[in-house]
Amino acid sequence: MSNRILQLDFLKGILIINVIMIHLIYLGECHPDFKRFLLLFTTPSFFVISGYLAHVNKPTRLFSKKVFWWLVPYIIMEGAYIVMASLLPIKEHIDQLSLAVFLDHLFLSPLGPYWYIHDLIVCYVGYFSLHKALTAKRLWLIIPYIIIMIILALSVPKYTSLQSVLFFSAGIIIKHSTDNFVKFFHPSWIALPILAILYIFHNDVKMIDLIRNVIISYIAMGSLLFVYSYLPKKFIHIINMVGRNTLAILLFSPMFTIITKRFVPLFSFDPTTILFTVVSVTFCIVGCLAVTYLLDKYRCSSYLFGEKQYLKL
Repeated sequence: MSNRILQLDFLKGILIINVIMIHLIYLGECHPDFKRFLLLFTTPSFFVISGYLAHVNKPTRLFSKKVFWWLVPYIIMEGAYIVMASLLPIKEHIDQLSLAVFLDHLFLSPLGPYWYIHDLIVCYVGYFSLHKALTAKRLWLIIPYIIIMIILALSVPKYTSLQSVLFFSAGIIIKHSTDNFVKFFHPSWIALPILAILYIFHNDVKMIDLIRNVIISYIAMGSLLFVYSYLPKKFIHIINMVGRNTLAILLFSPMFTIITKRFVPLFSFDPTTILFTVVSVTFCIVGCLAVTYLLDKYRCSSYLFGEKQYLKL
């Protein structure tokens, strides 16, 4: 834990909360602009952090083991999601589920929040493979990596997202160009009003989507890192704990976000949807952590995550 960058846990905690809010249908219906704004920086920021934390200086055996234990929960949860999408009247409903449709969604176009794990595996495997093939050092490796992954994303767009590749690559560049992730984003109070302005005018700004997402992601992370220094320690501890369990929350959150539809009548008196959002996000996070705790307790985590104790408190 001594080598852990606590600010990264904090960022991941906030970002996974954003992911849950993005998948709250009622919140999206009431505040579509807010949902769109979260989408502009939440996933890009996640990929930047993932690229920064990607370690390829390891034996192939250890790398394969890590990827394997990403694939296992991904295949189980995405497979279950695909089946449920054919049965439930959700936005991503599948009218006719066949083996071909199932495999297409499982390996090429995932449903729900699991596409992040899919793209992460593609980016990580590509980076490791090129590292082994070229035995390049530091930043030189990223040039052929970006070229090859961009070609892959453009030629087979369903296989991985171009933005996933570019933001993952940005994280790798940050890792090799500076020894301080936090300082790279220049945390400052001035980032807060800039972020507010970007939120107000993000629909009116005419620019390439990628450039807009880069700017907003950079400012958003700078804002969060600035706020980090002024938040109560107990609050930071809670958010950091959430950040240490992002994979578990991502995997299990769909089971709980669908239940939050039942909360809507209870909070119809609140036009801001703030109470609904707070209760729903808390319900989802506690539910996901509880599932992870039970998996640990009944020794199932070894079969799903490859670890006896997966819940990180």
